[in-house]
Amino acid sequence: MGATTPFDATPKTFEFTSGRIESKTSFSSSTATPKVRMIARIKLPTGYGMWPAFWSYGDPWPTQGEIDIMEARGNEPFKYQTAYWYGRRSGVNIASNTEGYITSETSLADCWHVYEVIWTKSSLTYLLDGQVVVTKTGGWIPDFYRKSERVVLNLAAGGGFFGNPNPSTIQTGTMQIDWVKVFTSK
Repeated sequence: MGATTPFDATPKTFEFTSGRIESKTSFSSSTATPKVRMIARIKLPTGYGMWPAFWSYGDPWPTQGEIDIMEARGNEPFKYQTAYWYGRRSGVNIASNTEGYITSETSLADCWHVYEVIWTKSSLTYLLDGQVVVTKTGGWIPDFYRKSERVVLNLAAGGGFFGNPNPSTIQTGTMQIDWVKVFTSK
């Protein structure tokens, strides 16, 4: 039993719950810190309906940008998605076709993996286990410069990433997080 949303305290009974942790500190790629590196060691959950994510964003979304470092589906243990989002007005994303899938040779759920992004004024460089897997440039990335974002780790159950499945089809799992680090450089 719990609140439906942070904005509605009405108690409701749920068949499952999602969890989320968020940093209090915000980070920004700027003239003072031209390179921000966000990194975490994670073991992903298995199970249809499990939606683990490691990302950053700023309020109001998406005017400060959003960087999806890792977003996965529990029933696809060998791949995950990277993406970014941006908008000039609250609640309106104007970045399109920014998603990309990374396929791993080893299961992302059977052992620990390190996910990271290096954010600069003009690029987002994504790494898996210390190896560059994709670099995104152009588009709306330069508009993130000097915008503040917080780091988020969450495990959602169900949701739009799965086409809002029937709760009876969800197979619960656990996302394990060993550590999270953020580095900035001058």
